[in-house]
Amino acid sequence: MIHYNECRNQNTSLVVLVKGHTLELHGLISAYPGVTFLSEDYYYKYGKQLRLSNIILATAGQPIEEIAELLWER
Repeated sequence: MIHYNECRNQNTSLVVLVKGHTLELHGLISAYPGVTFLSEDYYYKYGKQLRLSNIILATAGQPIEEIAELLWER
């Protein structure tokens, strides 16, 4: 949130990809209105691919390769 607040403008939105903690997603959604929370587990379980464009990718200690698999064609 700190990094997002420093660089956001009218055309940006924050999307947070959450790994595990699926039961906590509803609490996060109500605690941070305007932020989109997505479950990484959902995308892996159903073989889905994230369809995002013009993104800035920042990770919180997670290897970039894990997230990159969800973003690019398989």
